[in-house]
Amino acid sequence: MTHAPTHARFGRGQRLPSGCLEDPTRCTRHTHRLGRLFGALPLGAAALVVATASIGVGCGGAQRDAATQTSFEGDEVEKTPQAFPTKPPKSGPPSTFSLPTIHRKALSNGLEVNVLQMNELPVVYLDLVVFSGRQTDGKTVGLSALTASLMNEGTENFSGAELAEAFESLGASLKIHSDSDNLYVAAVGLSTHFSRLFSLMVEPALKPTFPGEELDKLVRRERNRLSLKAANPNFLAYRTLYKALYANHPYANIDVETRTLDRLKRQEVARWHDTYVRPNNATLVVAGAVDPEKVFAEAETAFGAWEQRAVKPVPATLPKASKARRILLVDRPGSVQSIIAIGNLALKRKDENFIPLAVANQVLGGSAASRLFMDLREKRSLTYGAYSSLGERVDVAPFIASAAVRTEVTGEALEGFFEHLDLIRNETVPPEELADAARYLTDKFPLKIETAGQLAGLVGELRIFGLPDDYWEQYNKGILEVDAVAAQRAAQAYIKPETATVVVVGDAKRISDDVRLHGDVEVVSAAGKSLGRLRALKKPPAPPASAEDDPAAAGAPTETPAEGTDEPSTH
Repeated sequence: MTHAPTHARFGRGQRLPSGCLEDPTRCTRHTHRLGRLFGALPLGAAALVVATASIGVGCGGAQRDAATQTSFEGDEVEKTPQAFPTKPPKSGPPSTFSLPTIHRKALSNGLEVNVLQMNELPVVYLDLVVFSGRQTDGKTVGLSALTASLMNEGTENFSGAELAEAFESLGASLKIHSDSDNLYVAAVGLSTHFSRLFSLMVEPALKPTFPGEELDKLVRRERNRLSLKAANPNFLAYRTLYKALYANHPYANIDVETRTLDRLKRQEVARWHDTYVRPNNATLVVAGAVDPEKVFAEAETAFGAWEQRAVKPVPATLPKASKARRILLVDRPGSVQSIIAIGNLALKRKDENFIPLAVANQVLGGSAASRLFMDLREKRSLTYGAYSSLGERVDVAPFIASAAVRTEVTGEALEGFFEHLDLIRNETVPPEELADAARYLTDKFPLKIETAGQLAGLVGELRIFGLPDDYWEQYNKGILEVDAVAAQRAAQAYIKPETATVVVVGDAKRISDDVRLHGDVEVVSAAGKSLGRLRALKKPPAPPASAEDDPAAAGAPTETPAEGTDEPSTH
């Protein structure tokens, strides 16, 4: 359906080009007519004309649409379209990056303070990172996360509501959360309120009281949240995968467990905080319009009385490397989709092979321009998206490839995954594809350094993972130096489809035979209870070729793709 250009009528049947209504201040040709138009209309009707006309074209005059040549004959707009570009513009050289000087100082109690002075905006970010997270939970799975959730619900000097109001009165914000390795207390506000922000941040960080009534509320909220998550197939897939990959290692647990909620006591939460939230087990990063020496002085005032105490590392043992593929089928009767997650333990974040593996992962499935997405979605239409990712942990993190696919194409999707997992290991990446992957990673990096808060986060990562201070300045250079051999070597070392753990969440009755083509299968319930085992099926032989499907079967000559062409691989 076509639409006539939007015009406004005025005078005796005359029409005004709609672009003039978009920005009358720039239209020198029709301003006098606009005056007559709006003078004759009620205010509401004039506003309606502007809103309706805003979808139209520009008026012309000094302005021109980049895709058209516009000229006026009287009041009518005439357009001559230009050819649509068929190639994207060439990229410029990769941007260089230099992290602002990191001013570092250890306080008398051992707390390390890192300051980035950035005076562009009158804002300051304060990030306190405690080097303890889920890996310290022990048998009370989720204890660190529950502690983080309660720290701002009441302190020695404020109730939870009063603390929130105090931050809000400054136009500031506070966020406390935890992950597998750390607990974070982060505040942001205007640099003019710097001293007050410090004093307020100390309250939840060092002086939480963990009120019993707030704990009860939290437990009820967590029960409801976990009930909803138990019905989420993506959550079921990742919970099953991590438990299978990590066994008894703390990383096996990705969320709070209901048994923790059943027996959680306030004293246990307070004990975790007292044990792990210590200055010698933390680092403070401050970024913004602040003077480093003033920051050190304020930090000593705010945190100087924080007592140092020995923090014993929690023993954690990774399972032995698997010698065979393991397949877990989570039965979800009636499911119209299958969630596929294929993973194996890979490497630590500080490993020197992280960057080569990141490049290989980008080629494989790091974005919508990568192989998995372009094949499983764009070519085969099996899914809305197929990706792979590389975890970042202090200890060994996983490599995971995943997608949600229609139930009836589960088998084809699994075949596609293993095809590409094998290909990234067995063949070097073509130069152009490797360059595109590296360029994607380097061009994406500026999005991580747009604000002082993001830079504070990068400095925090330096301290968390034990990386050198110039790591981020060398990051793009390291990406661009990865060649095809290094990327393949990393893929061969850390992407292991033959010994991977495969989790499929879906209707077992409909998809079990497709899954069994890839190995023995253990069927489990959504709660993780074993429902039995299924032996692997041999892949059916390919149907005989017919003359109609295969010219070679009828003796017809076939063409062999020339070396270096873009013909798809047969892997």
